[in-house]
Amino acid sequence: MSTNRDVVITPAAGQAAAWSWGRVAGLGLVAVLVNLLLLAVGHALGADYDVGQEVPVRVEHLLAGTLVPFVLASTLLWLLTRNHAPRRRPLARVGLGLGVLSALAPALSAESAESALFLAAMHVVTAALWYVAVAPRPRV
Repeated sequence: MSTNRDVVITPAAGQAAAWSWGRVAGLGLVAVLVNLLLLAVGHALGADYDVGQEVPVRVEHLLAGTLVPFVLASTLLWLLTRNHAPRRRPLARVGLGLGVLSALAPALSAESAESALFLAAMHVVTAALWYVAVAPRPRV
């Protein structure tokens, strides 16, 4: 009779990996760093980041604009799929699409082409990294 109580159950090969808040946090940080790099490169190339507001886009706007959607979308997706994992991939794709579509906002409101390009790129980077963070991926 075995007394080993340390039983580990792992998904079979090909099954999706479990939700990982660590992965979400890590890729959220990567999104912030990439967007900060885009902000700096854009400044160096002449982007003024004027989008018709009282002040141009600054670092604090970038942090909020990257982290708030990342956290809110991740939390919403987790709540909607925690008891029904097969819904995660299609809903994550919807979120990716909405994130990419959000790139239209700076593209249409920025005062300069450089600003529009770099701000839209930040939206796409955030959406893509969010999708990578939350979409189910096969276990190998």
